[in-house]
Order: sequence, then C-alpha cells, then structure tokens
Amino acid sequence: MATIEMAAYAFTNEIIAMALIDAIKRGVKVSLVMDKSQTKGPQASLHDALEKAGTAIRLVSPLGGIMHDKFIVVDGKNVEWGSYNYTGRAEDTNFENATFLSNDNLAQKYHSDFVSIYNQATPETQGLRRPLRRFLRRLR
Repeated sequence: MATIEMAAYAFTNEIIAMALIDAIKRGVKVSLVMDKSQTKGPQASLHDALEKAGTAIRLVSPLGGIMHDKFIVVDGKNVEWGSYNYTGRAEDTNFENATFLSNDNLAQKYHSDFVSIYNQATPETQGLRRPLRRFLRRLR
C-alpha cells in the first residue's frame, strides 16, 4: 500500500493539504503528527478537513518542548526534510530549505523517527470538547 507519513510543526498550506486529500482519494494511507500547540486558528480547520478525508492525525506535546520536526516519508523510499514549515509564509515569504531524496536507508530512519513520535502522540479530542480545548490552547 502506498503511504505518506508527515511530521509537521506548523501546517497551514492548503495546496499541500489538498494534495494529501487527493492522495487519500487514490487509496494512499496518510498519517500526520503535529505539535499540539499548533492545532488552533487556521491550522485547526485544515486539520479537520484532513481528518474528515481520512488522514490519521495525532498530536504530541513533548515535556518541556515542542515537536519541531518537518519531514515527509513517501512509500518508505522518498524523504523530504528541512527548515520548511508547511505554511504560506514558508512558501512565499521566509528563507527556507527543503531537501528531497530517494534513498531507502534514509527513508527507513525517518520512518522509524516518525513511528516513535506518532506512538507518543494521541488523537485530538472529538466532539464538543474539541473547540473548547483549542480555545484554551490559544490562551497559553
């Protein structure tokens, strides 16, 4: 099965989100782990759209820190990584870098890192408590 594993600190880029949703429609399994503090504002609606489409999303909040990774593993063979946050500012304003490489060994290392982070993360609260928790995160 085709897979996309994405670790994203900040993610508001609608073009990338639509590409992930299109991939899901083609049968690709998409998994995403995000820093819990970033699931508010514009990211919240994008997160909800990805989740509704079938993306397996988990949030993580490392003790005393943030999940600041930015990488994508495709089919366990291709990797994208760098300073590039998946945001409009990264695309249009900031000086960023993103490296793309097809390398099974490197992809396996990033996959292992993804699995480790993903297994420490939890799905976001569902139902009526979700908007309340997002609002409270904005106050921090």
